[in-house]
This record gives sequence, C-alpha cells and structure tokens, in this order.
Amino acid sequence: MTTTVAEPTASDSELTELAGQLTGRLLLPGADGYAALSTPWNVAVRSTPVAVVQAADASDVVAAVQYGGRHDLDVSVQCTGHGAYDYPRPTLLVHTGGSSMS
Repeated sequence: MTTTVAEPTASDSELTELAGQLTGRLLLPGADGYAALSTPWNVAVRSTPVAVVQAADASDVVAAVQYGGRHDLDVSVQCTGHGAYDYPRPTLLVHTGGSSMS
C-alpha cells in the first residue's frame, strides 16, 4: 500500500497572517520549540504538522481553527504528547499544554 501525502497548502507568508492573530506562538518546522511540541510521547510515530500553534487562550484556538478552514488544513488539538498520530494530510497542530488553558 502506498500513501501519498499532499504538500502543505499554507505558505510561510500565509502562516505569518495567522501568527499576527495569536496571543501565543506559531512555530514552523525548524524553529526552536517546534520539535518539542510536535513530537508525541511515542517517538515511533512521525508527527510533522505544517505548524504548531502554542495556544495561550481560547481565542488562539478559534483563530487556528478558522485559519485551517480557510486554507484546507486539518486541525488537531493536543494538550500533551499522548494520542500520537501520523497526519495523512497537511495539519495545523494546536498545542494547549503549558498555557493558561491546561
């Protein structure tokens, strides 16, 4: 069985639009903190979201979900590294752990 994964539909400039709407941080692959927030407890599962939103409050979650809808991205919300998942489509990970939301 062969799995084909589409390229991300959101460009860095479009992600900058999202970053401007957040109280928390937006982390792109290669940025400090991206690997720590996107790597699940089960490191055998490869998790490579398009970006990670480190949500500071509920408005960050709302902004991420709306952004995902506009840019054809799946949105996954996680508080901890449990629930390891290898995203089959371009996905925006919303991380709520370690913020006032936990």
